[in-house]
Amino acid sequence: EGSSAADPEALRRQFEQYEEMIDAREAEEWDGTGDLMVREWRRAHLNIEQQEPCTVYALGCGTLREQVFFELLSLNSIRVLYDFRADAQAAQGKHLLPENLKLACKARSL
Repeated sequence: EGSSAADPEALRRQFEQYEEMIDAREAEEWDGTGDLMVREWRRAHLNIEQQEPCTVYALGCGTLREQVFFELLSLNSIRVLYDFRADAQAAQGKHLLPENLKLACKARSL
């Protein structure tokens, strides 16, 4: 005998997939400043495979003056900055100390 009712388990799985798609789409909404993955909700719904390809620059800032450092970022249209230094507190210039760098980036909408 054929059943015209839909399989409840199949419907549940289908709605779960819809929810995941909606969550991922909403998680992608980002103003382009700051850390995309800073919010726990985004980390839970986004992964690297979902991101558009991009170019990653590694910049050794060493003895660069603040103005030169930010000019280099600007010339290359870099809007997001991650600090991967092993010991950022040992920065050669005060402007490159983590807290100062964070404030300078914020002032420049990075």
